[in-house]
Amino acid sequence: MNILIKARFPMLLNRLTPEAMSITWKLFTVLALILLPGRALAGGKANHVVVVVWDGMRPDFVTRENTPNLMRLAAQGVEFTKHHPVYISTTEVNGTALSTGMYPGESGIVGNKEFRPGIDPSNKVLMEELEAVRNGDKLTGGHYLERPTLAEILHNEGMRTVIAGAKGVVLLEDRAARPGNALGINLFAGEVLPNEHARQLTGLLGQFPAQGLDGLARDLWTMHALVGPLWYNGVPPFSLLWLSEPDRSQHETGPGSAASIAAIRHSDEALGRVLACLDEKSLRTETDVIVVSDHGFSTVDQNAEVAEALRANGFHSYRTVPVSGAQKSDIMVVGNGGSVFLYV
Repeated sequence: MNILIKARFPMLLNRLTPEAMSITWKLFTVLALILLPGRALAGGKANHVVVVVWDGMRPDFVTRENTPNLMRLAAQGVEFTKHHPVYISTTEVNGTALSTGMYPGESGIVGNKEFRPGIDPSNKVLMEELEAVRNGDKLTGGHYLERPTLAEILHNEGMRTVIAGAKGVVLLEDRAARPGNALGINLFAGEVLPNEHARQLTGLLGQFPAQGLDGLARDLWTMHALVGPLWYNGVPPFSLLWLSEPDRSQHETGPGSAASIAAIRHSDEALGRVLACLDEKSLRTETDVIVVSDHGFSTVDQNAEVAEALRANGFHSYRTVPVSGAQKSDIMVVGNGGSVFLYV
């Protein structure tokens, strides 16, 4: 198996450290088995891989009532019971881990929000925003992510990809500017690369919905974009659909709430539509569908105000660098959910 994967993913494996091998095998062993039917596995049937991410989904909410499509899919396939997110368990960090097969220390993305003074000398940076990504690549000679992503590797092998996400995190999966005839299409939070596809998408689906208390409308729009215009000329070897639910609803109302359960059912319906589209195209038997979450969810009663606590104990700490500039031993505090970064 090692020889098989190296033959397909030389760019990635040449850069792997021993401690990063485990996560890489877990992700790419499955993908290599699927994407090499003609070369190494003559008896294989799968010519396509479709990954569906339910952002913030917890396994204990997978039930016949909440997720009938997912339950049926699991009964027909394989269920992984001992997987877990990388630390920190936030969306951009785990989205990058899924796309590169690398832990955060190797991929270069360690938080949803980081302090990158080369990009912004005063404020935290949202790591998935297009401006930050572009400026980060300019500063690093194209190494905003320090390792190649699966989409980039496949493009180098001449294979097409389609990525569609209701959230900006999927920009990190395939971020390069590109011409209209590029091998990869990336739809991220209503924006699209190549830009030439934007008019077609909005003409067929209308404008990308505005942000609301839940992500249902954005998920629906993105799912329809994938199974409609983005798959119109055929399903490529690799596709990714990233849904914003149940993450959005759980942030607003907590895990297990009526709104969050409704969001889970909505994500299951989106999965059902993807499967139905594959059936309609007579591709179901030659497609492997992988459903995964980037992280789970827990109830938080109170946040720690770290910057204030540091100031109360004699430190010069802040969340935004003062106009006068940073001084020696100052502490810049950047919160990432249950984790806090301190830049000294």
